[in-house]
Amino acid sequence: MLFDKKGKLFGKISIVDVLVILLIIVIGAGLYYKFGKSGTATPLTKMDTIQMSVYMESVPDYVVKNIKKGDVVKDRVQNVEVGKVVDVKTGPDISYFINDKGMAIKGSREGYSSVTVTFEGKGKYSKTGATFGGVEYYIYKNGTEWRIGNTSNFAKISDIKLIEG
Repeated sequence: MLFDKKGKLFGKISIVDVLVILLIIVIGAGLYYKFGKSGTATPLTKMDTIQMSVYMESVPDYVVKNIKKGDVVKDRVQNVEVGKVVDVKTGPDISYFINDKGMAIKGSREGYSSVTVTFEGKGKYSKTGATFGGVEYYIYKNGTEWRIGNTSNFAKISDIKLIEG
């Protein structure tokens, strides 16, 4: 007989123990399905080292001077830290003006520069971009306000690279 008079399987394990073990197996399988296949970072996920660059066309020079290697980079809106600055490259300012014919023309303003800030951080890399703190980032993501050191900048992501993973 499979169960005895006391409700024990083979006279050794109670039916409650069997149900608890089955419940743990079902919960474990559900968690694996949810987190193991989705690409969601969990405390057990091995993080990748990712290098990301952001580009700003027209930034006041006093802001550019305050961006330094080693500065912490955060997505201000999502409050996610994405890494630390490893490189800052400046170029000529790129601004657009309306001429007397109502057409937009490209020019530059004195006291402004374009800047590319490159930073590295730990996240999850994929073919479509990178994920830091549960937030997805991809090239040309619009409307992101970056806190770089003690500055605040609106910039578009220009590059995402996997350094190691």
